[in-house]
Amino acid sequence: MAKFIIIDADRLVKHYEEKNSFLQLAEFCKLQNKKGTISHFLIVNNPNFEYATCLHVPEYKGQEVTRFLQTVLGFQSLEQFKKNTEVYECLNNGARSYQVLVQKVQNKDKFVKNTYSVKKKRILKLLLVELMWHGSCLITKAVTWKN
Repeated sequence: MAKFIIIDADRLVKHYEEKNSFLQLAEFCKLQNKKGTISHFLIVNNPNFEYATCLHVPEYKGQEVTRFLQTVLGFQSLEQFKKNTEVYECLNNGARSYQVLVQKVQNKDKFVKNTYSVKKKRILKLLLVELMWHGSCLITKAVTWKN
């Protein structure tokens, strides 16, 4: 069993006063992980949702985000994109996929890096949580395991 704590990096980045609360949470997680009973994973989203959206598309090579959303994904404006309730379907259709995003960010700096090992079939042990304040990409790897 493990606890996954998801953090909104948009708020964290825009409100400097949130940094201390985040560091306290990270320290709490480290202490819980040292106890070894239930691993605590910090997962931080990308503060630029539009950029993360573009990373789902194989054709995205760093172009200006708003223009890419309009020309390639067919949105008339950024507001129209943000109001779209079917973004998941749009981003996981055909060649577009979260797997494309993961591949693009795999070797980039992460905001939070969770290092873990599986000791037994059902025990997930978190070994290290590494915080990076200057990473260019704020997405962590997903963890999957079989019961």
